[in-house]
Amino acid sequence: MCILLCTRKHPDYPLIIASNRDEYFDRPTQLAGFIDENTLCPVDLGRQEHGTWIGITKQGRVAVLVNYREPAMECLNKISRGSIPMKFLKSNKKAITWSESANKHMNGFKDVGGFSLLFGELQASQGGKEIMPLHIMSNRYRETVSVFNTEETLNRQDNDRYHKMQLFDTIGLSNSPYLEPWPKVTEGKKLVEEVAENAVRQKWNKDKLVSKLFEVLTVAHPSDPEKWLNYNLEEGFDQMPKSIFVPPLRKIKGPACSESKSKPTSLYGTRTQTVILVDKHGKVTYVEKTLHSSEDLTEKPQLHCSEFQIQGWVDGRNAVSAENKQNDGCEMNEQTSKQTHPVKLLYSAN
Repeated sequence: MCILLCTRKHPDYPLIIASNRDEYFDRPTQLAGFIDENTLCPVDLGRQEHGTWIGITKQGRVAVLVNYREPAMECLNKISRGSIPMKFLKSNKKAITWSESANKHMNGFKDVGGFSLLFGELQASQGGKEIMPLHIMSNRYRETVSVFNTEETLNRQDNDRYHKMQLFDTIGLSNSPYLEPWPKVTEGKKLVEEVAENAVRQKWNKDKLVSKLFEVLTVAHPSDPEKWLNYNLEEGFDQMPKSIFVPPLRKIKGPACSESKSKPTSLYGTRTQTVILVDKHGKVTYVEKTLHSSEDLTEKPQLHCSEFQIQGWVDGRNAVSAENKQNDGCEMNEQTSKQTHPVKLLYSAN
C-alpha cells in the first residue's frame, strides 16, 4: 500500500517528493541507478516489462505511480502498471500529449490494474521559486488533473471538482481514488508540510531535511513491529490505510494487489523509501533507502544517492547548460548508511 507525498512549501526547493514502496520482500528489484545516460530509477524485475514506480530524468521528466487497492483476482493484469511511468520517462513527447497518446494506444489502460500517476516536466517558474504544473492521471477517473498551479497558470476551463486540489501546495496519493484520500495521506501531507516549514524556520541543511523526510516515511500505526508480525491478514490489511509505514507482515498475499507471484508465506511491507529534492537552481538530489531486498529482517538498509542538474533549467539568472555532470554518491551516503538499527528500532514511529 504505497504512498506518495510531495510539496512546494520550501522556498529553496520548489519540489520535494517523499515516497514509500510497499511490496513483497522477495520480489526481484534493481536498486535505483541510471539505467541509461538520462534516466534515474529503480527497476521492478518481477514482471517482464521491467517497469518502475518512480523515476526522474536529466531533462526533468518525473513520474511516480501508486496502485489502487483492488480484489485479488484483478491484481495480475496483462500489462504491468510499472511500464507506464517507464514509458513516460523515456518519451520525448510533452506530458499531456504523451498521456493522450498513451491512453489511446493502451486502450484506455483497460488491461492495466488500477493506478494513479503523478507525472510531468520539471520547469522553473517565477525565477526558479516555483515549478510549472505537474499532472495526475488515473484509469479510475476520466480527467487528467493539473497540480501545483498558481492562479495565473490555472486553466479556468478545468473541472471545478478539481479546482481546490489544483492549487494545493502539498499533495498525496495512495491506494484510493485521489479525491478520496486515506487517513495516511492526510497525516502524511500534514507532516511533510511541517517538515518543510520547520526546515525554513530553523534553517536546516539539506542532510537534515532529507533525514526528517525519512522520519515521516517511517511513521507507523501501531508503531510496534511485533504487532504487525502477529496480525492476521485481515487485521494487517485494515491498518494499512492508516499507516504511512507498513512494518513486515506475513501471508498478506492477495489484497495487497502488488502484481506479484510471491509465495503465500512471503513477507510484505515497506521495502523502499525515496526522497527527491529539486532545488530552485534545478539541482536534483535523489536518495533511495532500501530496507528489505530479502526475507532477512536483520539486513542493513542500503542507501543510494545521486545528484544531477536538470538540463535547460532557467532560475532567473541563466539557463543551465545541457552539458552537466551527475554525482553518484552524496554526502548523505556515509551518514545515513550508519543507521544499522535492528528491526525494532528501524520501524519505530515518532
